[in-house]
Amino acid sequence: MNISFWIIEYFSSFTEILLGYLFCKTFVGNAQASNQKTAMVLLSLSGAVCIIYINYHTLFSQATTLFASILFVLLQFALYYKKPIRTLLFSFIYLVLMALIDAICVYSIAYIVALPLNDIILSFSLFRLAAIIFSKSLLFIIVYSIYKLKADTLALPKKYLLALAVFSVFMFTLLHYIVLKDIHSATEELSETSVLFFLSTLILILVLFVGIIKISEYQKNSQYLALLEMQNSVYQNAMIETEKTFSHWKTSLHDYKHNIFHLVSLAERGAMNEINEYLAKENKLLSERLFYYQTGNNTVDALLYAKQTIANDNGISFSINASLPKECHVSDFHLCVILGNLIDNAINASKNEELPFIDVSIKQVKNFLVFRIINRFTPDNSKRSAQNFDSHLHGIGLKSVAKTTMQCNGEFDLSFNNEQVIAKVMILNNGYSSNAH
Repeated sequence: MNISFWIIEYFSSFTEILLGYLFCKTFVGNAQASNQKTAMVLLSLSGAVCIIYINYHTLFSQATTLFASILFVLLQFALYYKKPIRTLLFSFIYLVLMALIDAICVYSIAYIVALPLNDIILSFSLFRLAAIIFSKSLLFIIVYSIYKLKADTLALPKKYLLALAVFSVFMFTLLHYIVLKDIHSATEELSETSVLFFLSTLILILVLFVGIIKISEYQKNSQYLALLEMQNSVYQNAMIETEKTFSHWKTSLHDYKHNIFHLVSLAERGAMNEINEYLAKENKLLSERLFYYQTGNNTVDALLYAKQTIANDNGISFSINASLPKECHVSDFHLCVILGNLIDNAINASKNEELPFIDVSIKQVKNFLVFRIINRFTPDNSKRSAQNFDSHLHGIGLKSVAKTTMQCNGEFDLSFNNEQVIAKVMILNNGYSSNAH
């Protein structure tokens, strides 16, 4: 019986850890591992061995609970280390959820069969086996339902996350205090109040999760509306610039015949220098009027067109080498936030340069979408004696770029080399979805 019991205990611990990974994936995001499913299974198997080893010496105590909780959090950090605060928070919330479900199942069975709580928790009995199967089945149903209901990563303000953290710590402490108190209680019979308390608390937490998901959806909808406003603004600017372009072309076509007569007159006089100057001027105007880059994304095209126009108006050379893949899993909203803020920052930094330029590069490298914006920056420029590269690092919108990149499970790097600022963003574009709506 003991061997069978420990085998069941092992698979119970394995299930708890594995469902913990699924829970954290729901609210934290994808794991930092090339093959996260394999990593989850292997870590769950090894973690379950450690928990069984401790339980073998002491089946249930404050020490074993503390050790198992710390071990569980460390196992989650092994895969979600790039988001430590969220990982810690939702690992703790999962522990509260798991403890609540265990308490409900154990208390219900103890109440039904009229046995003391310690006869179920601290013994190798069929009632403990029933409680294990019941609790893990219920845990699986709840965690998997939350996972299916909430497919994207969570978007919540910090104040809500802080409230969740305080609530989780309070509930975790209260739960274990009540259970340990009842185990060592002289009263053998459990009241209905204890069972109803744990059940109502579980219902409250599930309602809280639904509220969290609804708040997250509201945040995403707000982002989507902001994207629409941004797109509308970009399209309006692009339309204005396009109208200007057509106006220039209409003027050019109207004057085309007169220009030809003028060139013929210059040629007859042999005024080659004047002809070359005239052609150079027309060639420059032609290059400005023909600009409209096509990346494969209409929103990005309009954004680049608007930013290129602003750069040209400020005398900044603006070059683009950009191509977005057909299957781009990064949302238009995140693309606009990253590109718009980085290019705006580069334009602001280039206004006082003697030979300003901005180079924009967007390309797919293996499974990553790579953005690179380069601009000239001379800290010793006399026109910016009060500025330096450190202040440039904190330019407009860079915090927003860093935050958005983190939301997309990407990396953002800003460096300075040979009087050039190089902003680089890498985002995984292999099945990852960052849809704003």
